[in-house]
Amino acid sequence: MMRYEPLRKSHDSRSHWLNRVSKLVLAVLLLSNTHCLAAQTDKVISNAPPQDALIVLQMGACERRCPVYNLVMFADGSTVYDGRYYVTKSGLVRGKLSLEVFNQLLAAADSMKVHALKKLYAPAGSAADNSVSGECLTPKSDAPTAILTVSSKGRSSTIVHFRGCSGAEAMRLTQLEDRIMLAANIAKLTR
Repeated sequence: MMRYEPLRKSHDSRSHWLNRVSKLVLAVLLLSNTHCLAAQTDKVISNAPPQDALIVLQMGACERRCPVYNLVMFADGSTVYDGRYYVTKSGLVRGKLSLEVFNQLLAAADSMKVHALKKLYAPAGSAADNSVSGECLTPKSDAPTAILTVSSKGRSSTIVHFRGCSGAEAMRLTQLEDRIMLAANIAKLTR
């Protein structure tokens, strides 16, 4: 059985009061210091991508058995792969990549001015309006079509890219798509 002892009256109520106040002041100082540390931590993490940042890569079919899948990369580094056809892993697979890698992919998209690119890179006759179509020199047959969407800081661009196209912009798009696939380690899910 637990024993309870009665509270003893302090001989000096003033010292008791000062003791309580000093503990309260100490607690407030500790809390404010924690708040300052949290603010400093926010500054350190400020190189995190914008909350609305998103990269989506959809790989389409080709005449042979090209992998068909969707890949979504979110600002927090989480990824979702959805394998459809001709892939090793069908269905949804969740993954994670570092914020540094995600930032590098966004920076690569920004450096190639993805928001200023044409919306379609496909062989001649594929687009109803030539103003939306970019260069596609000497297209190779039997290549898949990639649909790349990059969203960040309130801007979003979607580009349909026939991966058999040659030309400077088409090749840069292929390189960016390859970097995205490499970062998400797509090869283990599609081959």
